[in-house]
Amino acid sequence: MILTELLALPVLDAAGTRLGIVTDVRFAVDPDSLEATLQGFLIGRRDHSVFLGYERKSETAPALIARFLRWRERGTFLILLDDVRSIEPDGVRLRETYTRYSPALP
Repeated sequence: MILTELLALPVLDAAGTRLGIVTDVRFAVDPDSLEATLQGFLIGRRDHSVFLGYERKSETAPALIARFLRWRERGTFLILLDDVRSIEPDGVRLRETYTRYSPALP
């Protein structure tokens, strides 16, 4: 499966309840080898979510745009790859015990 096939897939918990859709993916980059490893998925309500970099806590200017985008994307959360039970063409299914993390970058 390639990245574009993951975007907009529904995300379901273990009971089959829809939590949202995959709006983006998060990678971790090893500074020595520059290898990127999939860390998790951003789950949101809209299929065209765009933070424009404002998910970074330090990005606050222009303030009006930052505030609007954070309000518009409220409810978006990060699911780590360890919490994913399966990825199928009809959706991403999570384990029973998953954790919702903030979408903000450290």
